[in-house]
Amino acid sequence: MWEPSGGFFYTGTNDGVTVNKSPVPEDTQTWTRLALGSRRFSRSLDWAAAELAVTDHSGRVNSTVPEGQSYEGVTFSSASLLADEDAPIAAGQPKPDRNGVWFEGTAHLALALRDRGARGDEARARRLIASTEQAQDLLGGGQTVGGKALPERCGVVSASSPLDTGFGFGYYPYRHTGATAWYLMAAARYNPLQV
Repeated sequence: MWEPSGGFFYTGTNDGVTVNKSPVPEDTQTWTRLALGSRRFSRSLDWAAAELAVTDHSGRVNSTVPEGQSYEGVTFSSASLLADEDAPIAAGQPKPDRNGVWFEGTAHLALALRDRGARGDEARARRLIASTEQAQDLLGGGQTVGGKALPERCGVVSASSPLDTGFGFGYYPYRHTGATAWYLMAAARYNPLQV
């Protein structure tokens, strides 16, 4: 799945023969680093950090970020950056923000950068973690589960604003177990893909 000329991984194959060349997701870039620890493929982190980088703020089309707030990180895939901002993500769903931050992937990237440890990686990882912590502090308030209110600042939302993954589903500014777990692993420098 490695694309040497671009320095990234494709997502896989549906038939075992033909490589899916679009969209290119974030997690194949970071999980491969975390699982393999290979210098040979480390450019995939640089690809994700550059090609999937987003900043979401209230002035963006379809952003749900409150006035005065801004979040940086990465989005889900190359298709997320090209989402149709005039059409709902799916029936009955909101319209996507092309710059919605996917906090689970942002935490993947922070952890993988810390794992790689190249020049500038730690500083970039800290900025991504700080953005995620700000999201925990300021986004996702007033949410409930089973009719019971969730405690404030308990968990990270999956996305800063509605985002289209390009894979037929979306992420929204709702508290999310995966985003929270990956944030905690990034903050603790715990790589779950290594024994």
